[in-house]
Amino acid sequence: MVFNIFRSWVSRRREREAERDTDGLTLEEAIPDAKLLIAFASAYTRKTEQALIADLVHATGKVIDLAAQKVPVTADVEAEFWQKYQNLSEELLPVTAASIRASSSGWTWGPSITSHAVAAVVLLIVFGVVLATWATGSTIRADVKLASKDLQDKMKSYTDARSRAALLRSQLDGYEEELNPSSAALKVVQVALPATRVAELRKNVSDRSEELRKLTSDLGPIQSEMRNINLRRDPLIDLLGGWYETVTPESWRIKSKDKVQLAIDEHEKQLAAGTAPQSGTRRWAALNPQLDEVLRRNKVQDAKDSYALDLLHRVDLILEVLQRYLLPLLLGLLGSLTFILRTQIAQVKDQTFHRPYWSLSIARLGLGLIAGLMGGLVITTDDTVLKTLPPLALPFVLGYAIEVLFAFMDKLVKAFVGDEKAAQAA
Repeated sequence: MVFNIFRSWVSRRREREAERDTDGLTLEEAIPDAKLLIAFASAYTRKTEQALIADLVHATGKVIDLAAQKVPVTADVEAEFWQKYQNLSEELLPVTAASIRASSSGWTWGPSITSHAVAAVVLLIVFGVVLATWATGSTIRADVKLASKDLQDKMKSYTDARSRAALLRSQLDGYEEELNPSSAALKVVQVALPATRVAELRKNVSDRSEELRKLTSDLGPIQSEMRNINLRRDPLIDLLGGWYETVTPESWRIKSKDKVQLAIDEHEKQLAAGTAPQSGTRRWAALNPQLDEVLRRNKVQDAKDSYALDLLHRVDLILEVLQRYLLPLLLGLLGSLTFILRTQIAQVKDQTFHRPYWSLSIARLGLGLIAGLMGGLVITTDDTVLKTLPPLALPFVLGYAIEVLFAFMDKLVKAFVGDEKAAQAA
């Protein structure tokens, strides 16, 4: 139904355009065009010979007088009119009656300046929205990645310190077991340790205990820095998540976000109950409150990190599509519209404007899309102006001056296949 309506509308439009294109082909319809040419030649041109204007005025007057008297126009009068009309028309080229009429009404709705101007404004607004979306997402993403890197560095330092503390605690347990063997061990081994070995073990215990105390005291500041980074990163992740939910449909929702809330709820329940995850048989964990606190928060942090990684991965994909494909396409299309508008405005100023067919505009816009997409790929290695342009400026330049891309491609083809004419001559 909709297709039939659209096809009938296109058919009627073509009929109206065909009727408009035949204006001036008959004698009756050529009279207004002759008057329009006479007025334009008299008012806007200085080099037009006065004899041409006078001849067409006299020839037009004869036709009008005969028409007023309702007398058929003779062949001699009509031949004289067409001859004088042709002489003045050739003198005024490229200005014609059709171009004068189109230039005078160039701001009416249709496939003319107005439609392209409105399209350019709408496209500029769309481009501004897309660019603002891309810039906002890129800025937030950069801040999140910077905070995540800082957190990762601190987490690595903390993990190394905790691993070192675990090793020291294990060594201390071994030394204490050797100094103070259990009752079961005494039944098997009855030999007393030498005094030198006992002194060595006690010295090792003292050294390891001091080193463990320093590591334990260092864990507190690292935890504080990690907490501060998380306080800075969590709002940024929420802001980036809001940006992602705004630019994507509901079906693209990140499921790992639910795990964060579940981990937080479980942690709050453990705090309310006054319990914490047990550390198994590791006695050293109970002796270090800092390590115990981290063990309670590990699950929440892991859930947040998993959600942040999923979010950053998806945001990177969206920003990549916006930067490499959508923005260049819009810039290429905007460059083509700019070229069309600039050309039409110059034609209106010179009274040479003709209403273009939609096919010509669509062809130029299609080429602009192709040039915009190729703008990110065509990077000249020569020391030219294009090399110094920002990446987002190149698609617009190529969309406006498509001939630059064509010249580059022709030059590339000739570099491989050579000159076709020279090859045929040989």
